[in-house]
Amino acid sequence: MAKIEVVMQGGLRRIVDLDLKATSGATIGKDVFNPGGSLFVPAQQTPGPPIAGGGGGGGGGGPPVSISDWALLMNIPQNIVDLAALTGGGFAWRDPDDGHWELRRSGRAVIPFAFGDATPESVYIPSEAGVVVTARIAVDVAFNGTGAALSIGSIGSPGLYLPASDVNPAVVASYESVPDLPVGAGDDIMLYITPGSGASTGSGRVIIDMIPTAES
Repeated sequence: MAKIEVVMQGGLRRIVDLDLKATSGATIGKDVFNPGGSLFVPAQQTPGPPIAGGGGGGGGGGPPVSISDWALLMNIPQNIVDLAALTGGGFAWRDPDDGHWELRRSGRAVIPFAFGDATPESVYIPSEAGVVVTARIAVDVAFNGTGAALSIGSIGSPGLYLPASDVNPAVVASYESVPDLPVGAGDDIMLYITPGSGASTGSGRVIIDMIPTAES
């Protein structure tokens, strides 16, 4: 049987003799074998989706992509199993207390405002009951009015989610609170604006993050 000398990489210089066929590419269905020694045949592949942009005629697809058969994998950590079992829309969230995975449908509202807007202004009306996780006012252009003030609250409670004492409209910055307070479906979240005496500039954004009550 013909042999070929091959120099091994790394460490001291070593040369081994290999069968000439060992340097040739293997062919599925001919000389590719399973761990047990049996011939691996194409029928044992799990076909995957076509490769986007690949060849294969007018359909635009490509050759099948083999994927892992999860049923054959062992010793998968339980948290990975639970994560893979999630279905539906949302973002994956892991409870720090019991490690349970679930999907949450966070809602974010971003509303621009300026010093001359009507006040108080309803900036967010949730379609379902939930919890206001964060309330933020981003001052993009400083307010130049004397005594300017901004707050986020509800009807009759101007500073419920972010009090005016926590916001300085004269300084460009982002001011945030973590109220973690409930809000009912259809209840207005209000922005209260005091432009200040002599105001001619001032604008920013209100950012509200909430989670539905069923997932809080």
